[in-house]
Amino acid sequence: SLRGANMDGVELGQLPMLLGHRKDVSTLCLTIDGKFLVSGSNDNTIRVWSLANGECVRELSGHKHHVRGVCVTADGKYVV
Repeated sequence: SLRGANMDGVELGQLPMLLGHRKDVSTLCLTIDGKFLVSGSNDNTIRVWSLANGECVRELSGHKHHVRGVCVTADGKYVV
């Protein structure tokens, strides 16, 4: 609830949408630098999204089952 919240200076509008997965997204992970979001889906893919422009910069496919969890290593080099 926002009851009693200070809403001075808050602008409401359409939030950006990351479009690309063909089925529900089941898991998300933000990189430690906050520049990328990694999503896993019931379409058996993982996508890496640039938060600067909302574009999918990489799709990882080949999983045989739904992707239930994703994590990015602390150095940002690997998705596990």
